[in-house]
Amino acid sequence: MKSSKQKITFKVIIGYITLGVLVVISGYLLLSEVKTYLQTQNEDVFDRTKILKTGSLIADIYENESLARAAIQLNSQEKYDDYILKNDLLLLKIDSLNAFVSSDYQKQILDSIKLVFNNKLQNMNELKAIKLENSSETTLNNAITKLNSIDGLLGKLNINDFVENPNALNAKTKKNLIEYVELLNKYRPVDTLVTKNQKKIDSLVSVSRALLKNVQTKTLAQKTSLQNKEQELVEIDLTASKHLKNLLQTLESEVLAYDYTIQKSRNETLDRSISILISLAIVSFISVIIFSLLILNDFWKAQRYREELEIANEKTSNLLKSREQLISMVSHDLRSPLGTITGYSELLQTVKEKTKLKYYSLNIKNAATYMAKLVDDLLEFSKLEHGNISIESVAFNLKNSIQEVCLQVQPHTTKSPVTLQIDYNKNCPEIIVSDPFRIKQILFNLVENAYKFTENGTITVAVRLHEHEDKKQLHITVSDTGIGISKSQQHLIFKEFTQATNSTKSLKSGFGLGLTISKKIATLLQGDLTLTSKLNAGSTFTLSIPYTAAPDTEKQKSKPILKTVVVIDDDDTLRQLIKDILERQKVKVYDFENAQIALTALPDIAYDLILTDIQLPKMNGFHFLETLKNSDFHKNNPVIAMTGRTRLEASHYTNSGFSAVLIKPFSPETLNKTLADYFSFTSNQVTPKVTPHQTSDHYSLKNLISFLGDDKQSIEETMRNFTKDTKNNLEALEAAFIRKDLSNINQISHKMLSMFNQLEIESILPYLHYFESAKSADNVEFNSFKTHLKVLIESLENDFN
Repeated sequence: MKSSKQKITFKVIIGYITLGVLVVISGYLLLSEVKTYLQTQNEDVFDRTKILKTGSLIADIYENESLARAAIQLNSQEKYDDYILKNDLLLLKIDSLNAFVSSDYQKQILDSIKLVFNNKLQNMNELKAIKLENSSETTLNNAITKLNSIDGLLGKLNINDFVENPNALNAKTKKNLIEYVELLNKYRPVDTLVTKNQKKIDSLVSVSRALLKNVQTKTLAQKTSLQNKEQELVEIDLTASKHLKNLLQTLESEVLAYDYTIQKSRNETLDRSISILISLAIVSFISVIIFSLLILNDFWKAQRYREELEIANEKTSNLLKSREQLISMVSHDLRSPLGTITGYSELLQTVKEKTKLKYYSLNIKNAATYMAKLVDDLLEFSKLEHGNISIESVAFNLKNSIQEVCLQVQPHTTKSPVTLQIDYNKNCPEIIVSDPFRIKQILFNLVENAYKFTENGTITVAVRLHEHEDKKQLHITVSDTGIGISKSQQHLIFKEFTQATNSTKSLKSGFGLGLTISKKIATLLQGDLTLTSKLNAGSTFTLSIPYTAAPDTEKQKSKPILKTVVVIDDDDTLRQLIKDILERQKVKVYDFENAQIALTALPDIAYDLILTDIQLPKMNGFHFLETLKNSDFHKNNPVIAMTGRTRLEASHYTNSGFSAVLIKPFSPETLNKTLADYFSFTSNQVTPKVTPHQTSDHYSLKNLISFLGDDKQSIEETMRNFTKDTKNNLEALEAAFIRKDLSNINQISHKMLSMFNQLEIESILPYLHYFESAKSADNVEFNSFKTHLKVLIESLENDFN
């Protein structure tokens, strides 16, 4: 959790640093773009000012042109003065516009405009001078007109007497008219006195007129020259004006084009700025989202870890509580049987009477059995808690399984005045698909529990098939007429390490795991285990499991028929027992005590299946399998391993090439089920009746009975063979201990374990387990073992000879 917090803090710091860097970069880019935008705005204002000034200059130039034309046409000094003033102002405007233009070409255009203006000003001055000369001609014409008016005073005729406006006449008509008037005046009659004076005046006037005419002639010639000059100046002015117009248009186009280019560049800059800002905003937003998700993910993980930690803490607390209950229970429940074992063991050292010896031995055995049951329940509970229990689905006979359970429980309760009944409804199928071992485990706990709390009366195991909404369920009920459980205590009945405490004192002690284990197994079977009970009236436990019909027997026909089996085991009694059970199935059996003899004989045997022990003398089961597979006569028939060792998983054997594995001791049902996986055959197994059988304080015949049924002769024969083998094995062990031959000690002990397990000889099993893996020959332990074994042999000889 600490590491998770540090991880979150580190991510938060990195996130803030990244966001800080993004903010700084965004701020810098934003400031740069703002500066660029403001600069663009200032340039835009500058360009607009330049355009306005250019437009104003063009308008003023056109206005100045109008003033120039007015001054020329009207020959007005006032207009001319206005033109000169306007011209000076325009030159100043051009100079001021030079400060706004940024192009050298535009500056050249403005300089060309100034030059054109200077040329136009010079032309205007020349035109003005010509106009002034035209004024002198007018004065001369006025003088001639005045002289001509003298003719009227002298009685002479004048052209004005004939034409109101002589100047309106064309030149030829005007000349002819003047000659005509002169001719009339020449021949006009006058007085002598008048004539003398007139001659003098005429002479003076003629001279004056001649002079004026001469001047007028020169003036006309000069006028023509001036007119030509004026025409030339006007054409020059027009050319200049046209050139000025072109320059102005060029300037305007250049300014507008430059302004368009600049404006386009500014728009691109603005678009780029907007794109950058949008990109920064998107990147910032995505970064914020990413870091927020990362931080939230870590936060959610922290929350999940916290919840898991709380669950773990609660589980740990429950485990600690269970551990305390376990320690309390184990320390309490083990103290009594240990005290019993210790006390009676001390008494055994001094007792001499055979009756007391059996009594003490029986009490020690009961205490050891109690402790073994406690250990088995603890191991089973541990497996369930850690999920190490596997459930298999196979076809089996439920009715037979129930009878076997009742048979297993009943020998322990032969002295009990309780009747056990089985009520198997005829509508219920006997063959179902489920896990037979787990169902038997549950039923064993329930029936044993019913016996424990029923002082007298009846225990009934009933089986019914119920159907609801197209789903079928089997209900197996175990009812008793015992002390019952109060309603307030019923919720504790399936809780581990607890027992219901009624006012009526329990007749038997227990350690509160059987029903807990049964409940958990029922759940694994996809079913349930429930209780209905009434205080002092009895209890009913109901196991409900899904009903699955067994596969069609037609499908079994596709499997080969089992005809011949090879059995390899160094335990003669077990080998004979397996042979008997298979021969009951009409199967031919070849049995061998070691693998080497079997390998020699196998080429001549048409076998279907091989059952072999693992720990064989000279050649173990793994070596045998390897040699068999490399032989020419092996046809890939199934090879099933048999072993009493539980330390290795079943997968270890199958991975080594075995088809399956049987863990000793195994029941006939287990053997038949394993064989049915590979072959089709009809089981002729005899189901024993639920009646008490001969039993002993030293051994139990229930497993043997499950193999041989109620065949008393076969049971006795098997037990006599077992007694004989046990004597031989004892002699072999004595010789091995004398030689300190650990290999033989381990091997013989392992061989003996199979049948001793089958017969549940608890007084000998611990010694055999110890000798099987012993690292040294402990004579003290062997002497104790020999004493117990001789007692067993004596008991067997008394019972079966």
